[in-house]
Parts: sequence; structure tokens; C-alpha cells
Amino acid sequence: RQQSRVILFIQRRPFYQATITLEIARNDPDRDEESVAIALNALGVNHMQVGRYQEAEQLFRQALELRRQ
Repeated sequence: RQQSRVILFIQRRPFYQATITLEIARNDPDRDEESVAIALNALGVNHMQVGRYQEAEQLFRQALELRRQ
């Protein structure tokens, strides 16, 4: 049982890292929009890799919008 929790954590680790990175980028008082866009894109890639295409598309669109500004 414990081993399966460890495996689950390892599998989800990229999501956790990307989500934390996004939150740090969004809450940084000296943030720049490019950092947020990069974090959004990274999270989008993670969603795409596991077949969550609609969520990935939304994140990619948000990243693209920030980069266009």
C-alpha cells in the first residue's frame, strides 16, 4: 500500500512541480508575464502528456495570450 502511494507521487510529481512553479510566478511581486507564460506552458505540456487535451489547450491559450501582450 505504501509503495503504491510513492509511485503515485512520482507519477504526479511533474504536475505538482508545474503547479507550484505557476503559483510562485503568479504571486511574485516582481513577476514578469513571460515567467507566468512559461509556467502555464509547462503545466499545459504535463496535461497534454496524460491526455487531458482540453485543460492543456486552455493553459496553452493563456500562455499565448500573455506572450502576445
